[in-house]
Amino acid sequence: MSLSEEIKEYIKKIDFNIFDHLPPIKLIELHEKTSYHINRFGAFFPERPATEAPPQDLTSSETTYTEELLRAFSEQEEVEVTVDSLSATKYEEEFSSARRSFYSAESLERFSRDWLKNNSYIKLTEECYDAVSPVVNNEHKNGYKKYLTTLAHAVSINYSSHPLHPYIEIKDKKGICHQLVNSKKIRWVDYE
Repeated sequence: MSLSEEIKEYIKKIDFNIFDHLPPIKLIELHEKTSYHINRFGAFFPERPATEAPPQDLTSSETTYTEELLRAFSEQEEVEVTVDSLSATKYEEEFSSARRSFYSAESLERFSRDWLKNNSYIKLTEECYDAVSPVVNNEHKNGYKKYLTTLAHAVSINYSSHPLHPYIEIKDKKGICHQLVNSKKIRWVDYE
């Protein structure tokens, strides 16, 4: 195929000084910063950043799962347990642990978003849901028992087929359950 005269004239007018040469190693380094690198070359993930500690005050992203958790505590105690009354209960550490787990899973989600295909973390949460839904749907004495039984099961889930497998911690496994509560896919307390 030959070039038209218009194209030839256009090419002659281009200032080729605007183009630069990149050594192959520089191209690879640039490609490593994209979400496509690992899938294309099978390279290892970078080190996972440390998880931030939850802020002292609850954020709007925590409303659903924390309210559901407080309902589970309340159902167990047969009296309303609130954030303000937690310090006087045995649930204070469990509540703090739940928040740390939630933030760990949120951190894993961000890490996944930066380095894997867009739906990789969604697939991880779907796997978790598939694994815990029989436990959630089983009969439980109350929401707190359902919560404890579900999280005990969640930590035993093996995600060996998922690309994030080397980076998933126990806190993440619990935190994904809190994310599922946040998205209203599971709940601890059965409503009439």
